[in-house]
Amino acid sequence: MNDTDVIQAAYADALHRLFAVFLEGLAAAGGDADRQTQAAATFKSGLVLARMARDQAMKMVRLA
Repeated sequence: MNDTDVIQAAYADALHRLFAVFLEGLAAAGGDADRQTQAAATFKSGLVLARMARDQAMKMVRLA
Protein backbone atom coordinates (compact mmCIF):
# COMPACT_ATOMS: atom_id res chain seq x y z
CA MET A 1 0.00 0.00 0.00
CA ASN A 2 1.52 3.34 -1.00
CA ASP A 3 1.05 6.78 0.58
CA THR A 4 -1.79 7.71 -1.78
CA ASP A 5 -3.67 4.52 -0.96
CA VAL A 6 -3.27 5.16 2.78
CA ILE A 7 -4.59 8.71 2.44
CA GLN A 8 -7.59 7.54 0.38
CA ALA A 9 -8.31 4.78 2.91
CA ALA A 10 -8.12 7.28 5.79
CA TYR A 11 -10.49 9.60 3.91
CA ALA A 12 -12.94 6.73 3.34
CA ASP A 13 -12.74 5.86 7.05
CA ALA A 14 -13.40 9.49 7.98
CA LEU A 15 -16.48 9.50 5.73
CA HIS A 16 -17.77 6.32 7.34
CA ARG A 17 -17.38 7.87 10.79
CA LEU A 18 -18.96 11.16 9.71
CA PHE A 19 -21.93 9.32 8.23
CA ALA A 20 -22.38 7.29 11.41
CA VAL A 21 -22.44 10.49 13.48
CA PHE A 22 -24.88 12.06 11.00
CA LEU A 23 -27.18 9.03 11.21
CA GLU A 24 -27.06 9.12 15.00
CA GLY A 25 -27.85 12.83 14.94
CA LEU A 26 -30.85 12.30 12.69
CA ALA A 27 -32.10 9.45 14.84
CA ALA A 28 -31.66 11.50 18.02
CA ALA A 29 -33.50 14.43 16.42
CA GLY A 30 -36.69 12.42 16.51
CA GLY A 31 -38.19 14.41 13.67
CA ASP A 32 -37.25 17.82 15.09
CA ALA A 33 -36.40 19.91 12.03
CA ASP A 34 -33.94 22.18 13.86
CA ARG A 35 -31.97 19.23 15.24
CA GLN A 36 -31.99 17.58 11.81
CA THR A 37 -30.62 20.79 10.31
CA GLN A 38 -27.90 20.89 12.96
CA ALA A 39 -26.97 17.26 12.25
CA ALA A 40 -26.72 18.07 8.54
CA ALA A 41 -24.60 21.15 9.21
CA THR A 42 -22.24 19.15 11.41
CA PHE A 43 -21.93 16.50 8.71
CA LYS A 44 -21.23 19.09 6.03
CA SER A 45 -18.57 20.81 8.16
CA GLY A 46 -16.87 17.49 8.80
CA LEU A 47 -17.04 16.60 5.12
CA VAL A 48 -15.42 19.89 4.11
CA LEU A 49 -12.62 19.38 6.66
CA ALA A 50 -12.05 15.76 5.62
CA ARG A 51 -11.78 16.77 1.98
CA MET A 52 -9.40 19.58 2.87
CA ALA A 53 -7.18 17.24 4.88
CA ARG A 54 -7.20 14.65 2.09
CA ASP A 55 -6.36 17.20 -0.60
CA GLN A 56 -3.55 18.80 1.43
CA ALA A 57 -2.08 15.41 2.30
CA MET A 58 -2.15 14.36 -1.37
CA LYS A 59 -0.31 17.56 -2.33
CA MET A 60 2.36 16.90 0.28
CA VAL A 61 2.82 13.34 -0.94
CA ARG A 62 3.28 14.59 -4.50
CA LEU A 63 5.89 17.14 -3.35
CA ALA A 64 7.86 14.60 -1.29
